[in-house]
Amino acid sequence: MARRTTAVFSLAAVVLVSVVISVAGDRYFIESTCKLTNNPYCVPALATDPRSYQATTVRDLADVALSVAAAAVTYGSAVTNTLHQRYEGSEPLGRLLLGCKLMYDRAAVDVVAAAAAFRSGDYRGATRQQMAAHYAGVMCDELVRNYKELMVFDVDKKTIWRSDVAVDLIQLLK
Repeated sequence: MARRTTAVFSLAAVVLVSVVISVAGDRYFIESTCKLTNNPYCVPALATDPRSYQATTVRDLADVALSVAAAAVTYGSAVTNTLHQRYEGSEPLGRLLLGCKLMYDRAAVDVVAAAAAFRSGDYRGATRQQMAAHYAGVMCDELVRNYKELMVFDVDKKTIWRSDVAVDLIQLLK
């Protein structure tokens, strides 16, 4: 019985050490790749998706970054839509939020096109399409800048930062 327990604990220790080394190695790959972008939001953005830790190439990381950016755009679209519905009758806020909603809705189409372009090897097209999401965040931020009580600022910043990370990683492939 003691031998079986010892064997089980030894096996568990080997598996644990392997997992720790694997995660540490993957973290190192992410950090070293992100250093090449000079983007301080690269590691935090990639850390939001566990697929980042399975990436073995810069292309894998860029693909994950595109998904992370697309999720930020989808969330931004939902938030701006909800806020627009809430303030639809308030002027000028209702119109400003409508502008944000329309920009995010358009950016949602663009990030799908960016992913398709990326996967087909058209990195320039992917970068161009992904920048639309960046600008949706920038423009919406500018439109509602005077309404600090809205939750849009965090959404816009995440959209901008995560789109920039995707673009920066794609540009490493050119």
